[in-house]
Amino acid sequence: MSLDTAHQECAGVLQCLRPAHILPLSPPIFPIEICERIIDHLDPTSRNVANRLALLACALTCRRWYPRSRVILLEEVDIGSMTVLVGFARMVTAKPSFGDYVRSIHISNDLAKSEKWPGSRNPLTSFPTMLARKLTNLNTLHLCCMPHWDPAVHSTSTFYWALSEFTCVTSLHLRDIDFPSVNEFAHLIQGLPNLQRLACMGLRWTRYSLDPTVYLRSGSHNCLTHLYLDTSQTLMKDAVEFFVGSEYGAHLVDLRVGRLHVSELGPSGIGSLLQAAGTSLRDVRFNIASVVDADLDDHGTGESKFELL
Repeated sequence: MSLDTAHQECAGVLQCLRPAHILPLSPPIFPIEICERIIDHLDPTSRNVANRLALLACALTCRRWYPRSRVILLEEVDIGSMTVLVGFARMVTAKPSFGDYVRSIHISNDLAKSEKWPGSRNPLTSFPTMLARKLTNLNTLHLCCMPHWDPAVHSTSTFYWALSEFTCVTSLHLRDIDFPSVNEFAHLIQGLPNLQRLACMGLRWTRYSLDPTVYLRSGSHNCLTHLYLDTSQTLMKDAVEFFVGSEYGAHLVDLRVGRLHVSELGPSGIGSLLQAAGTSLRDVRFNIASVVDADLDDHGTGESKFELL
């Protein structure tokens, strides 16, 4: 059999295998603007795993869907290790416009909890220096799951200098973090010059009492208006002392406190923060746990909510 004959037979077989109903490619049924509006309704937050997977699927569907899907995906970024941080920093350095899409960043040190990587480096240590002035629209920063606070954060002044460059950050969420002392907690808050909203949940530190030098860093830029505290009784006292002494509590509009004992409502506790805020407060919510039987709620848990509107 000649080579030409073999080619002809192969072509005939392929022609037989080709479905007769295949039609040439046609333009999309819906205009791209409608598709983009649908993509815009997908929630990019890391908590909504299904939507993030849907956004990834949209990005891989076709070239026309990729730009809008990429924009939505970059609105919220998760950084759980140094490897992810380095890769993300390289991406926004190569494509500076990508940094403009980022609105919220979650930084954690999940690998530190793993038995395989017990001493992994906290990505927060290098985050400010790697990304300063590259995320011009970043407004929310989430820090969580840091069982070992990296001492390198405070061993160099470049960390706080770079952190102060994030002037667009107005909201900070702290959860499940072990600080060496209340002073590191205070320095971190003071590092963000335009902070307006602060939420603290499950924070811990082993050394108490504030260093008076932390008050030297407080200035006229204090603009904290919303504060949520949910920590232990001992830590609550340290935190309140900082907010009152540094005047961070002077302009509070919304104050919410988690589990709180009645004894902490006095002048030396939350009462001092209420007094510091004064007439600026508009919404105050406490979750009070009382040991007095008369204060038990309907479920007998000893917890009740107190709201002052």
